[in-house]
Amino acid sequence: MRLNNKSVVPHIHMEGSRNFSDGTCDCSGSVYYALRLAGASSFGYIPSTETMHQWLLDNNYELIAENTEWQMQAQDVIIWGRKGESAGTGGHTGIAVDGQNWIECTAWYGGGNGPEGGVIISNHDQRWTMCEQPYFYVYRLKDNTNQSNDINYPTTKENSKMIYIFNVVDANGKPTGGTMLFDGIRCIAFAGKNGKLALDHYSGTYKQITGKDIPTQSKTQAQFDLWGKMYKVEYINFN
Repeated sequence: MRLNNKSVVPHIHMEGSRNFSDGTCDCSGSVYYALRLAGASSFGYIPSTETMHQWLLDNNYELIAENTEWQMQAQDVIIWGRKGESAGTGGHTGIAVDGQNWIECTAWYGGGNGPEGGVIISNHDQRWTMCEQPYFYVYRLKDNTNQSNDINYPTTKENSKMIYIFNVVDANGKPTGGTMLFDGIRCIAFAGKNGKLALDHYSGTYKQITGKDIPTQSKTQAQFDLWGKMYKVEYINFN
């Protein structure tokens, strides 16, 4: 991961910025940062494991499991710690990257980042057992059910809020690659000689459904490196 154009490991710190801006983060801050990059609404400040529950519900997530077995899938948000008891070090949270592993910001020395901790990808169940199997909640984006290779189009104005176009830019704001689409589920690169036409068609369809232009944004390389750990780029050729 790169921050401020330097190769560094962000350290866990509950009294720092909590959002990587000073090279530090904590578990809920890193989850909030990642989901905000994916289009989630602002909470006004960085939530904790106590206040994150309602924020997720307000952003089209639903509670799919509460302290019971479930089939993990990428992008599930897991919160450890019973509500009312998870403040500070009493709670933890991370985001699933597949059916077994999650990405977390942790102080765990064994994560490979030394005594200051940082962001790692680890086996969720092993970490849960290591931490004495805390009470947990699992939230999943309601639209996160499309496992096909088809591009996800908005069907209502409500589920369009997680869809946008973006470019990765350098320190001077200059694009370093092509335009990509986050369709609420995956990050898609429109490749091939007709890629731009396909993207323009998608943008036009989006406007017909929602009545507004598709949102656009830029990501720094550091932001994209973190975000890309959860949403791998898929290249679809339009030839």
